[in-house]
Amino acid sequence: MAPFGGLVARRYVREGQSVNKGDRLFWVTAEGPLRVRFTLPEKFLGRLKKGLQLPITSPDLPAANHSAKIVELSPVIDPSSGTIKCWVRLSARPATFGQA
Repeated sequence: MAPFGGLVARRYVREGQSVNKGDRLFWVTAEGPLRVRFTLPEKFLGRLKKGLQLPITSPDLPAANHSAKIVELSPVIDPSSGTIKCWVRLSARPATFGQA
């Protein structure tokens, strides 16, 4: 049992595998708040600002809509890709977008 709460995000060993002292076994991460970094085309730069709420969905769970708040925006456009980096904090509860 770990001395902190969290979820196993990645397992580096299989059941029955021999391990040595200092081997990486698991990656444990906090349940929340989840902070996500992604890139967007530079055309969105003028429309984004810190504190703005964004709807976030996943192709794996298309019915689960979440709200994310921009916590940081890179002021630099990557010249090789024409994108900007954006960091958001996801809310813990799913949101419903486009519904009255």
